[in-house]
Amino acid sequence: MKKLFILAAAAVCVGSAAYAQKPTKGNVTTEVNLNLTSGNTTDLYGGGLAFRYFLGDDAALSLGFVIATDKTENNFSENGDGTGATGTQTLSSSTIVFRPGYQKHFGGSDKVSPWVGVELPITLNSAKEEWDNVGPDADGELNYADGVTAEVTGGSTSFGLTLNGGADWWFTDGMYLGVQVGWGYNSTTVKDTEVSLTAGGTTTDFSLLGGKSGGFAAQTTGGLRFGFKF
Repeated sequence: MKKLFILAAAAVCVGSAAYAQKPTKGNVTTEVNLNLTSGNTTDLYGGGLAFRYFLGDDAALSLGFVIATDKTENNFSENGDGTGATGTQTLSSSTIVFRPGYQKHFGGSDKVSPWVGVELPITLNSAKEEWDNVGPDADGELNYADGVTAEVTGGSTSFGLTLNGGADWWFTDGMYLGVQVGWGYNSTTVKDTEVSLTAGGTTTDFSLLGGKSGGFAAQTTGGLRFGFKF
């Protein structure tokens, strides 16, 4: 009986894969990136979430995005043995990525859909650092410093153009796995860093100049893309 049940379940899986339907005009798909290099976890930062709207069975508009925030607090004791007053350094950052694009899909096979496309990634990053009774010591390293406070703000903006390609394998009607590679140009503008430092009752404001960088690079989406259509 147990063997019969297993054979029946296998037949259902094979049957669903045989009738897997690729998307057609009006279908919407969504996907996440399965990062197989770090414990088979779902990586929502590197790959983020992505949506596609199919204009037809051979073309789709795509939109990927990432929203990530981070906050870290480091404490510094007045004395080396951990006693006395405490100073705190707080680091916070946020990153928003938008990846609008277009994909051209090809016939492939009943369940495999190869495609090529273009994306215009936009990345907005902001960062803030706050000191409360913290400052650089004689060696230039942060340590407890009574009465020293500071606020440091900065960020960057990046724009790119990426040519990419990949393939989707529709293993059931409505669910797929995919791979993706790309090559493109990215330009980053780093904003001036604004610093407000208070020490000994005196506040000093100054700026550290930002800059620009850019270049071409190969890009990959690590692991597998897993998605489904509505």
